Amino acid sequence: MATRLPSGSYRAQVFLGFDDNGKRIYKSFTADTANQADLLALQFKAKNKTTESPQRTFLSASGEFLRSNTKTLSITTLRSYEGIRRMLSENYKSFCARSIYNIDRSCLQKLINSLSADHSPKTVRNYNGFICEVLRINGVEPPKCQLPQKKKPVLNIPDEAAIKRLFEAVKGTDLEVPVMLGALVPMRRGEIVAARLEDLDDDNVLHIHRSLAVGAKGVVQEKMPKNDSSDRFVKLPDELADKIRSQGYVCNISIKAISTRFCRALRKSGIEHFRFHDLRHAFVSIAHAAGIPDAYIMARGGWSTPYTVNNVYKHVLDADRIKIENEVNDTFKKLL
Repeated sequence: MATRLPSGSYRAQVFLGFDDNGKRIYKSFTADTANQADLLALQFKAKNKTTESPQRTFLSASGEFLRSNTKTLSITTLRSYEGIRRMLSENYKSFCARSIYNIDRSCLQKLINSLSADHSPKTVRNYNGFICEVLRINGVEPPKCQLPQKKKPVLNIPDEAAIKRLFEAVKGTDLEVPVMLGALVPMRRGEIVAARLEDLDDDNVLHIHRSLAVGAKGVVQEKMPKNDSSDRFVKLPDELADKIRSQGYVCNISIKAISTRFCRALRKSGIEHFRFHDLRHAFVSIAHAAGIPDAYIMARGGWSTPYTVNNVYKHVLDADRIKIENEVNDTFKKLL
C-alpha cells in the first residue's frame, strides 16, 4: 500500500529480493495519488512476476531474452548476443549472478571500465547495448554510464589498379565470379553464396533477394534481406553473366572459404590486405569518381541510408586533400 511522502506525493514499493550483502531491495513508484502509485507497482509486479522470482539474475534473464527472441533477432545479432552472454558468464561471474533489479550505475560502470581495458570502443558499446536491452525488456530502466569514445574507422579502400590486379589474380578460379560480384554489383558475401542461377534472367538482370549468415555454433542459415533496399534487381555486365551461365551456378564456395581464399589471393599477388567487404566500398569510390549519382550507387548496392556512401566519400576526399596539401608544401618549399 502506498505511503505519503513529506513532499505530498505517494510512494509504493515492490520487494525485489536481497543484494550481495543480504540487504533487502525495493523498487519504488511515486505518483500524485496513492491509487496511482499502487497501480504502477501492481503493473510492474504483473509484468515482471517478481513475487515468483525476486532473485532473477542477469544470467537467467539474458538467457530467457535470447530464447524468446530467437525468431525476431537477425541471425548475426543473435550470434553476437550469444557470444557476449557466454563471455560475460565465463569472465564476469559476479555480475551475471547479480539480480537484474540490483544492477545500478556503479555496478555497470565498473564492468564497462573493465571491458574497456582490452576491448575496442565498438565492442564495449555492443556489450552495453545487450545488457541494457535485457534490463529494459524486464522493466528495469538501464543506468546511464560513461562509454568509451567512438574511434573513427580506418578504411583501406582498394583503388582501380588494385581491383584490376585482383581480377587477374583470381581469373579462372572459383573465386573469380564472387570477386566480380563483390566489386561490380556490389554484393555482400551472404548474398553471393545464396544467389542461384534461376535468379539471373535472359536480360542479365540478377534478382538479389536471398542471403546466408553464420549463426550459432557455426551453422549457416538463410536470413531475410538486411533491409528493404537489399531486395533489388541489378543488371550484370555481359561478361560476368556469361561466366555464371557457363559454370552453371553463381557460387559454390562457403562464406568462410570466400574470406580465406580471398586473403590468400591478396598475399599471393602482393596486394595490400583489405576485407572482401571492402570491394563494396571500392565500388562506391570508383562509381563516385566516375560521376555516377548517389541514388543509383545506393540502389545498386542495397544501402538504405547514405551513411556508408558518405563515409567512403569522406575517406576518398581526405586522401585527396592530403595529396594536394603535400603538393602545395612542395611548391612553396623554395620560399623557405
